Amino acid sequence: MNNVSVDEARAIRNEIGAYVKLVAKEYDKDYELYKMDETIACYYLWNLKKDSSIISLSDMVNKIESLKSSQYALILFEDFNGIFLEYDASADSHSGPWNGWKERSNAWENFKGFADKYTEEQLAAAIFKAEFIENDIYEKYFAFAPQEIGKLVDLLLDVNKKESIVEIGASSYILEALERSQQVHIEAYDEDNYTILTLISILADVMGYQDLICRGGSFAEGAEYDKVFVNNKLEPSERLLFSDIQYDLENEWSEFPRDISNEWNMCGAGILRMKDSGKAVAVMNAGQLTLNKYREVREFLCKGGFVEGVILLPDKMYANTWINPYLVIFSKNNKSVKFLDARNEYVATRKRGKRINSLDDEILESIIEKYKSGKACVEVKVDKMEDGDFVLTPNRYVEVNDANVNRVRLGDVVKEIKRGITLSASDMDQMIMDAPSDTKCLLPSDIVAGVVTVKKYFHGKLRKPGKNEARQGDVLISKTGNPFRIAVADNNYLIVGNTYILDIDRKKISPEYVKCYLSSKAGQQEIMKYASGSTTPIISVSNLSSIEIPVHDEATQKELNQHANEVVNALNESYRQIQICEDEIDSLFG
Repeated sequence: MNNVSVDEARAIRNEIGAYVKLVAKEYDKDYELYKMDETIACYYLWNLKKDSSIISLSDMVNKIESLKSSQYALILFEDFNGIFLEYDASADSHSGPWNGWKERSNAWENFKGFADKYTEEQLAAAIFKAEFIENDIYEKYFAFAPQEIGKLVDLLLDVNKKESIVEIGASSYILEALERSQQVHIEAYDEDNYTILTLISILADVMGYQDLICRGGSFAEGAEYDKVFVNNKLEPSERLLFSDIQYDLENEWSEFPRDISNEWNMCGAGILRMKDSGKAVAVMNAGQLTLNKYREVREFLCKGGFVEGVILLPDKMYANTWINPYLVIFSKNNKSVKFLDARNEYVATRKRGKRINSLDDEILESIIEKYKSGKACVEVKVDKMEDGDFVLTPNRYVEVNDANVNRVRLGDVVKEIKRGITLSASDMDQMIMDAPSDTKCLLPSDIVAGVVTVKKYFHGKLRKPGKNEARQGDVLISKTGNPFRIAVADNNYLIVGNTYILDIDRKKISPEYVKCYLSSKAGQQEIMKYASGSTTPIISVSNLSSIEIPVHDEATQKELNQHANEVVNALNESYRQIQICEDEIDSLFG
């Protein structure tokens, strides 16, 4: 294919697609030409060019069905075949797979003419190069796992020759793994995404990979594999739980908590299909590893000894999201879990103008060496993980090793934690205004760069005065965020929305010191230890109370409290100066 340019490949594909559309429009004026129709058309012509024994459409169907990779419903091929067929009741008595159908006029014969027009190399390029390498179709429908993650998975699984591998949640990883080692026995499994399975089957055939199986629906009875890659998407799945995977778990591993999430069910299926000496790696997001609604399945797997380790990878590895991917490594008989934070190990690159964080070969080797040797890892005994709700993120278990600093729980230096009031959109429109009143009103967006920037007032009646109100000197923390927003109230406010109000015990520590620590890089990392969720981290009241604050001897602490107070005053003064400048800018043109 190297001798065929992308423009030439695309032109060939467009010409073939135009003919298919012309034929289809003759009997269905509403027909839309899909990319897969173009791909299958080019693939049929490539087969005609490659194999002179294929003459009729029936010959083509027999060839497709004979492929080792065709262990799934061939729906897309059947839909494409329908373009060249029409129903003929008089043919019902004919033998063969096409009872009741005949070829539509000379459409198939004319279609075969394209095989004479183009070379095998040109048709292969039209299949592979025109749409799957130089087009967004590849990333949107096919390449769910960045290639570097696939390489890292292979290294973690320690894939050897002649071993059997299955990818649950099919993607381009299958073809990339075969390119790295053609001596493995590999299968792609996807319960119902026949588009992906069809693409893999076509591309494997064109690329010359014969020992590949694509499966849909259920696994083969009693199937076991040496290595398993569970390729979950980073975004939460909306797939219903009632599935073949859930059915397999119900019948073969009834103890598994299978009513919690599709992603964890896929992990369960991977472990179920893994040999006793085998290993599995799953892509997961932070929500699945931290949120309380998934706690039961995390506890089940940890206590069962199935979780070997977790690796946190850099964000922005996937082109369409900033979410950090996690690799969860599963094996059997583990009494502890090994955590590695590798989120800062990346090379910043660009792909089609988008910023991408990538892993080069040196970084891949570094991650593997650190994980396998245990260097830079935190290892936690399973019986100690219950205190952390079996959360499976590395930052939850990172310890601060500073002998000169004591640490106290935030809950031990706070008299009370309150929340902002919840108002409907209509109530907010009626009660929150620019016009002054006796009650200043603080919204989550009013905390900017660590400063309170209130400009609104509350016009309404409070059923429980004081419940949702902050007093001057209270510490305010946003419930969600990355980073979380922190400020010290410089006045009394009614707090509206997802903001916590902390009444600090000033005999123990100063509010300004708490604010400065929680706003710092170290403080934000401490908050993230207890936060849950992937896209937008959330912290609960109970987890907020568990956050630890560093404290020092009395003299040092007094000095730090004073310094923190000066910093907070400087922040407030800086904001006032900004307001003055903004007013002057407006006056220039008012």
